[in-house]
Amino acid sequence: MKLRSMLLSAVAAAVSCVPAAAQERPDLQLEKVVMVVRHGLRAPLADEAPVGTMARQPWPEWQVPESYLTERGYTGMRLLGAYDREAYAARGLFDAAGCPIPGAVRIRSSTAQRAIQSGKALAEGFAPGCGLAVEHGASGDRDPIFDPRGAGVVTYDGAAAVAAIDRHTGGIQALAERHRAAFRTLEEILGCRGKGIARPCDILAEESVLKPAADPASFDFGGPIRTASGTAQVFLLEYAEGFDPARVGWGRATPEKIEQIGALHSLLFDVHVRAPYLAGRQSAVLGRRILSSLQDPSGAKLDLVVGHDNNLNAMAAVLGVTFKVDGYAENDATVGGALVFELLRNPGSAKRYVRVAYQSQTLEQLRSLEPLSIARPPSYKTLPIAECAGGFQGMCTLQQFDALVRGRLAPLDGPARSR
Repeated sequence: MKLRSMLLSAVAAAVSCVPAAAQERPDLQLEKVVMVVRHGLRAPLADEAPVGTMARQPWPEWQVPESYLTERGYTGMRLLGAYDREAYAARGLFDAAGCPIPGAVRIRSSTAQRAIQSGKALAEGFAPGCGLAVEHGASGDRDPIFDPRGAGVVTYDGAAAVAAIDRHTGGIQALAERHRAAFRTLEEILGCRGKGIARPCDILAEESVLKPAADPASFDFGGPIRTASGTAQVFLLEYAEGFDPARVGWGRATPEKIEQIGALHSLLFDVHVRAPYLAGRQSAVLGRRILSSLQDPSGAKLDLVVGHDNNLNAMAAVLGVTFKVDGYAENDATVGGALVFELLRNPGSAKRYVRVAYQSQTLEQLRSLEPLSIARPPSYKTLPIAECAGGFQGMCTLQQFDALVRGRLAPLDGPARSR
């Protein structure tokens, strides 16, 4: 008996020395998914390809009004919805076919047409013929989920924002200079740089402006990044829309160049949302919506929030994660891309974990409208959160995730309706 007792004590001591994470069982069960989705493929915004810019040739015409989701954009989002149904059915979250039970899927979009239609396309792909509703406010409303500053639910100080941006970027002129090669490539595509150009352009010669505005809750911003960011996005949209190569950037925008100048589009969000001061405000309501959804046992098993690139970039900044998808520059929020939050349960310990990932069609998948399936999936990359790197499979526990995110969100100063 003494020998048996000694052996049991030795085993107990050995187990106690093994980290708790190593004792967890790996067969986690998926309980819930929340996605923050950028809308699908749209026509350029009016200020992205304005008349009278440095372009030496007329801009191509689009078949829908500026900013609207295109027909191909709708199809691309529908393909993503169909893939999600197949993927989550394979993981036991939904049945493979038929209509989900009421309340199992929730879709909320901003009030923009491109976001509403993207939500409808995702719903159609996920559950054809089931009439899943897309919740959204009235046109023109400032929905605090997507625009908390415009909705007046967060305090915003222009001088504090400028100081935060300067700390984050090292100064916006220096930020632009670090991407000199991308600016030069954009000028070549525009046709205002190269041999034989009568009036060459030099976007970097513009004066960078970042200063508090007369309105103390705002700031003035101008210069190379503001000039180039939207225009760089136009050529990506042309390529994704399936334009003939001779029409994409007037035949001068190859996929390699589109990926390079995509960095200029991404720079806009270094100014507007990635500094901690701004990220915590831009995500103040959205972040709380994510946390609430993850912790609601009776809520939707799939909760889709369909918004815009600034929403994805701000939330990624809150989490301290970066992403990269084939065909896009690093941290350039992709067309139809999504930050994915999976709630996973360990049946052995009943602990719950949050896995963060980025899912998106690659640029070539979107251009070809390639059908998606488990055998031919979209890009899906997990995004480890540094503060949880030592945890089970590198994930945060639900409690850790809640504390981390909540601690980085700005306080709400008004009624955050539309949660």
